[in-house]
Amino acid sequence: MRIQIICGYGVGSSVMISLKLKAMLKEVGIEGEVIPSGAGESHHYDWIDMAVCTPIFKDLFREGTYWKMVLLGKNILDWNELRGNVMPILKEWKEKEGNVKT
Repeated sequence: MRIQIICGYGVGSSVMISLKLKAMLKEVGIEGEVIPSGAGESHHYDWIDMAVCTPIFKDLFREGTYWKMVLLGKNILDWNELRGNVMPILKEWKEKEGNVKT
């Protein structure tokens, strides 16, 4: 699974969020790549499985280049909200793809 997080510059909140997402991937047993990015880097990938950003950056992801999008709320570092939004997607991915870490 490839997850890209977009924030303003790609060195602050997206890096912190990427650490949480890596832990969630491990918890669920999915191998994946988590990519913290700045606003100007959204176009670097032809396909990602999950796009994570605030509503202000959602249009940076081209339609048809991602499977699911998670929009962060006002407090982008609210880990409970992030977990509540991401874990169902990870579980769906695991069931859909059978991409289980061995």
